[in-house]
This record gives sequence, C-alpha cells and structure tokens, in this order.
Amino acid sequence: MTRRGEVTDKDMSVLREGDQTKVQREKRVGTLKDYSLQHRVALHWDLNEEAERDQMVRLTFDDQEAIVDVEELMRYLRWA
Repeated sequence: MTRRGEVTDKDMSVLREGDQTKVQREKRVGTLKDYSLQHRVALHWDLNEEAERDQMVRLTFDDQEAIVDVEELMRYLRWA
C-alpha cells in the first residue's frame, strides 16, 4: 500500500514513457492510455479564454467528445 502523494513504480514508468511535462503542457492535449486497448482517449485544455476561466476541459473518446468541469472531475477522482 502506498501513502498519499508517494510515487509508485507504475507512476514512474508512465512518466518515462510520455513526453516531458513542459512539452505536454505546450501541446495543450494529453493522450491517456486506454488499458482495454480498444479506444483513443485524450484530454484537451486551453480551449479558449472562457473555458480556461471556468476550468473546463474536453475529453475525447474515439470520435465522441465531452466538455467537463475540472473541479467536478477532481472531486470524483478523490473518491476513486
């Protein structure tokens, strides 16, 4: 069991596989790994000034997309 905030071996392997943090931020899109290997999943930020102010991001799953509130998403992730 890991303590909150502790970096695991899995976390480190994901970091090593991906782009550097600065490069990812500048792309304004991050590709999420789908462990079922059946979908393309991405997170897009910096959509426009209004979305940035309201902390909204766009999630895409294959050809589907959803605009979601980052704070609401984080609340649910804390429960996971």
